[in-house]
Amino acid sequence: GHGVVPSTVCSVEEVLNMGYVIAREKVTSTFKVQNTSTLTLRYSIQLDSLSSTRDKDQQRLPSFIVSSLQRTEFVGTQNYNGLSVFSIFPTEGEIVAGKSQDFIVTFSPDHESLYYSDRLKVVLFGKKIAHVIRLKGAAREHPMFVEGGMPLDVPIESLAVTSPVSSREALKGGNVLL
Repeated sequence: GHGVVPSTVCSVEEVLNMGYVIAREKVTSTFKVQNTSTLTLRYSIQLDSLSSTRDKDQQRLPSFIVSSLQRTEFVGTQNYNGLSVFSIFPTEGEIVAGKSQDFIVTFSPDHESLYYSDRLKVVLFGKKIAHVIRLKGAAREHPMFVEGGMPLDVPIESLAVTSPVSSREALKGGNVLL
């Protein structure tokens, strides 16, 4: 006999940017994986945000403390409702030799953020990672917004809840915020 190497071609390389969407609405995008080998390939799709080891992985130092060169976290802002902001269909199946499979990625954010991201892996036979695609998206509350200039925020969101303090209240307490 002779060995056969599974080979595929993906219509998206590295990043699938879903662009801007209004918060609480959704947008879909499609990409294709073609089976260029001579055998039927069993595939599954994995999202980092749905990983069973994600909670353990998040116990590391926050990415803003670690230098950007060492950053390995691909899961960015997620929905407040606990659901993943990205979903994909189908998540598993077979691609017959010479045929292709279309995958539909849905981006459905439930609040405003510029930092939605996730990582998608196409895994063959439950072992071999064939393709890795970084998913990105942003959501705004209003259809018109100002963009550009110097960034005034950090590239990740904090989970801390802050309440605005008026300048009069700040002066009463003797604290002056500069």
